[in-house]
Amino acid sequence: MSSLMRWKNPGRFPLFYPRQNIFIPSEKGLKVNKKPKKVDQKALTFEEKIKPIPPPTIIRDDGDEGRWTVHFKEDDRFGKPKAFLIFQLLTDELYSSPTKAVLGMLYQQSAGDKMNEETYDARLAGLTYDSQVLPRGVRLTFGGYNDKLGSFAAYVSSKLARNLDDSLPKDEEEFERYKDNLLRALSAFNVKEPYGHAIYYSSLTMQPRNFVYSNQQMVAALKETSLPELVDYVKTLWASGKGEALLQGNINKKEALDIVASIDKTLAFKTITPEQYPKRLKALPLPTRGSDRAVTRLSISEPNPSNKNAASQITL
Repeated sequence: MSSLMRWKNPGRFPLFYPRQNIFIPSEKGLKVNKKPKKVDQKALTFEEKIKPIPPPTIIRDDGDEGRWTVHFKEDDRFGKPKAFLIFQLLTDELYSSPTKAVLGMLYQQSAGDKMNEETYDARLAGLTYDSQVLPRGVRLTFGGYNDKLGSFAAYVSSKLARNLDDSLPKDEEEFERYKDNLLRALSAFNVKEPYGHAIYYSSLTMQPRNFVYSNQQMVAALKETSLPELVDYVKTLWASGKGEALLQGNINKKEALDIVASIDKTLAFKTITPEQYPKRLKALPLPTRGSDRAVTRLSISEPNPSNKNAASQITL
């Protein structure tokens, strides 16, 4: 009876409207700058159909010792109110050892978790982002409706580059959780099928040094990492480098340059000299074989002792 009385006289409930989502594009922001031309594909010749699309052009080049090289392409093909932005800070310091490689992986886990709540409204508004620590530096990627994409990119960049503590584990317990997750993922390599191991080890032989480390090296390095090491590592992520950017989609040249200027102001990194640039990934030549020389053969034992099968990878 008391429950019925409460239902009849509920009083005031603390109900609130959700906060305004500032990342939802405006009606004006959904306008397409260049409408694609309608082309009758059946009327095109074979040569016209295979004609390559013009590549992006460089709209800002600060020189070898400058800050940015910016590539840009305005959409004239799809006619969607969307854009795609990639910013990369080139440096050879972030992947120079197995320890730094696993610290980068730990950072990606932690930053991804921390930014989930921060980017919730943006995801509802159709915006996406990704941060990666790569052999040639750190990369930020953004996509979605172009109207608020620049503001979103500046917001995420500020959170990651300025508020470093917001993207790091709050204590040793949380750090150990990320470490255990990564260790489990790396350890799962040993129970893969033999053909997967053969492909993996074959690919290692064709990668330049400091681009890819073996699974054993990563596991050994991960076991020795600590939270203070991760904190010191993250301080170097955005400290220095050479900026490269690609902006394409439903934005014009001025908008693209304004977005880059905003990101540059947020990151505020120190420039490096061309001698400090990380090496580009190049195909390694395979060993030649003459009539008096045996075929190059690399052999390694199967990591999974419970699997009695074996596999070979042949590269010609």
